[in-house]
This record gives sequence, structure tokens and C-alpha cells, in this order.
Amino acid sequence: MNYLGADIGGTKTALIIADNNGTVLTVQKGIGSNYQGCGKEKSFEVIEELLRKAVKAISIQRKELDYAFFGVAGADLDYDYTMIESILNRLQLNPYSFDNDGLIALRSGTESGTGILVTCGTGSISYGYNNKQIIRKGGFSSFFGERLGGYYVAGMVASAIIRGEDGRAPKTIMHDLLKKHYSVSIEEMMKMEYPDQPYRGPNVNISLINTLYQAAHLQDMVAMSILCEITKEVQTIVNAFRMDMQFEFPINLVLEGSVFKNADPLLLHMIKQSLGSDYELVLPKHDPVIGAVLFAMEKAGQPVTDSVYKQLIKTYVNYNEAQ
Repeated sequence: MNYLGADIGGTKTALIIADNNGTVLTVQKGIGSNYQGCGKEKSFEVIEELLRKAVKAISIQRKELDYAFFGVAGADLDYDYTMIESILNRLQLNPYSFDNDGLIALRSGTESGTGILVTCGTGSISYGYNNKQIIRKGGFSSFFGERLGGYYVAGMVASAIIRGEDGRAPKTIMHDLLKKHYSVSIEEMMKMEYPDQPYRGPNVNISLINTLYQAAHLQDMVAMSILCEITKEVQTIVNAFRMDMQFEFPINLVLEGSVFKNADPLLLHMIKQSLGSDYELVLPKHDPVIGAVLFAMEKAGQPVTDSVYKQLIKTYVNYNEAQ
């Protein structure tokens, strides 16, 4: 039997096919195909091309896929689901289903798939699952309540630098560190907000977040306060799930997204210390697309055993390393 899992993201798309033993048969990756970012037609073209390559790579037809599951960034509201369904229907896969990509990140994080997911990548979304119910919290923009995500965290750093320099907030060494290590000023970074002013400096999110960690290690009060804000937001999200759901202890806290995966140990230590022994921090080394394959198996009635889960991860990692 063959199962297809896909992670339809804003910056990249990953698609894999695995058999019922959990062996990954092919991995296909491409540019982002979230329709909100690239449009309906481009979204279909990217997914269709990766699907065509995947079935060709293992010499099967689409009808030989027993189930397909898609984790889709931006699957938030009813009109999103209608639009995404209209795109995926054109792939002529039967049966298939989809949900928000945050759900596959939680499913891929642990063998049981239970616990709480908090993401901090480009944006942020959170899920909780306790074997009985699935609850989602957030997943929109900072305007609509999010207080995590690379763009938001970088914005806290940029704001702290500007406000510190004009006297509206305490002084910080972060601007000096930014100029020293990245040869760019905060004023130069402002060009990113003006379409007629080309910005050719380093990646804004990465450089500002790394500067945050550097300043925190030098006991900069402002940098430490930002790390405290991130930690408090994780704690706030976790507590919100605890009010709505019952979990067995220890609770898996899956931290997903580029900001967490590349986080300085200082931040992870702060999160762990603030939550205590009720939680087990999990930072998956594999990609969330694994969760999409697991959902495809489960929806097709294929039991996901410990050996299947481990085989999926092992062969996925091996496949990527061989490329």
C-alpha cells in the first residue's frame, strides 16, 4: 500500500510517499505553494508538478495511492477550506483530505501524537491533542492576536533598538552588536518596508533574532526581557490548553518552527524552567511532513506502530541525506 503526505507551506512544499511499513519511497520538495502567497493557479501548478514527479519516481499511477493527506498553511477559515479544496480536487486523488499544517507538525512530533504544539516559524499557531479532542488556538497574524513568530520576535528587537536610541525605552547593546556582526544598521533595515528602496542587507529576521541571543548572553536587560516575553507567551498558550483539556503527564510540548529549532539553549532552558516537570520539551529533528503521512495511514485504517513511526523518520532522514 502507498500513502502520500504533503506539507503545503508558504516558503516551501514537501511531498513524500511511504509504504505500510513506514519506508519512505520518494521525497519531492519545491517552492512554497500556499495559495495565499502565490495564488490559486500557481499553488496547483507547484503541487501538481511535485505529485507527478513522486509517482513517476516509484513507477506507480495516482490511483495506486491508497490515501493522501495534505497539511496546508493558511487553512484557517471556511473560505480558505473552500479554496484549498478546489485546488486539491484538480489533482484527481481519491481518497484524500487536508487540514492546517500545524496539525501535522503536532502529529509528527511524538510517537503518540498527543500533547501541545507551539510553533514559532514565519508565524505561529498552536494545537492540543489528548487522544479525545483536538483544539486549535490562534494561527493568524499579530494584528489578530499572535505574539510569536519570527517576524514578530524580530519586530520586538527592532522596536527595542529604535525606542532605546530615542529615549522612549531603556538603552540596549543590540544595535551595536547588529552593526558589528552583520554590518547593517537598523535604519538601513527600514528600507524593507519601502517598495522603492531596495534592501540588500542580511535576512532581517535571522540577523535580529541572532543579535537578540548575543545580547542576552552579555546580560543586556532589554534582550533578556524579550526572551522573558517569549517564554511568558509559551506559558500563556500552554495554560490556555490546560484549562480546556486534560492530559496525561508528562505532557509533550512540541516546539516547532525555525525560531525554536534554531533557538539558543538559553531560551529553551527558560521555557523548560518556567513550565516545570509536568512537561517534556520536544524539538523534532525531522520535518512536519512526516505527520501528513501518519495521518494518511491512520485515515486509511493502517495502524501506526512504534516500528512504523521510527521507520518513517529513519528512512526520511536517510533519503534526504542521500540527495
